[in-house]
Amino acid sequence: MRAWLDAAFEPVTRTIADIKRDYIRLFDTVAAEFGTRFIIINRMSTSGQEDITSYQAFDAPMAATLETIAAKELNLMLYELVEERGISVIDIDSIAANLGGAVHLPDGVHQSGLMQAVIRDELFASLEAD
Repeated sequence: MRAWLDAAFEPVTRTIADIKRDYIRLFDTVAAEFGTRFIIINRMSTSGQEDITSYQAFDAPMAATLETIAAKELNLMLYELVEERGISVIDIDSIAANLGGAVHLPDGVHQSGLMQAVIRDELFASLEAD
């Protein structure tokens, strides 16, 4: 499977600007056709267990090397889209900080049952807000 993926696909590096442009195109296209409202769950940008005391050893752009920096940059871009396109963002960073990210989102993706319940509540609240 890995050999097929390597042979059949070409890795493409996408910048935050590329991702933002694609989001805008998606939002504008779908909203124009269907009037759809978008809710996005952002990325967890820290586990709270990082031990980097100095960023001097990392080359710029740091987002190319440090996943936590890349996640923070993506999250900032999403909040720009909140202002520009009126999307809603469920802030997983905030939820994880309140509950404890290392316990409830240990790999940055898979949530505990409690965290899923909190996210569901946030989704419902976002839907009811309009």
